Amino acid sequence: SAARLLPPMWGEEHYRSFGTEIVPAALYLSSRYEAGDAAFLKEARISHVLNVAEEVEPAEVTKATCEVLHIPLRDSPRTDPAPHFAKAAAFLDSAKRRGGRALLHCT
Repeated sequence: SAARLLPPMWGEEHYRSFGTEIVPAALYLSSRYEAGDAAFLKEARISHVLNVAEEVEPAEVTKATCEVLHIPLRDSPRTDPAPHFAKAAAFLDSAKRRGGRALLHCT
């Protein structure tokens, strides 16, 4: 389980508390835990998931219930995300134009 990989004082529930709606009815920012949680995706009415973590493959439940764009970026200060901005923005705009809600996450 992913929780076994976390520091002992920080379990999966600690990370789940960070799912935040940053653009009302349009965009959430969260961790991989919300992105793979069927109940959260349904409750928040998430239709699109943008995963920008190299080390995190999209969860099966996410792929089954949402449109997914995986841009595998390394979590490093040397990583330049700029070449991916247009593709990410088009994906997020697609969610908005279709009346959906997007979730953006890294690790």
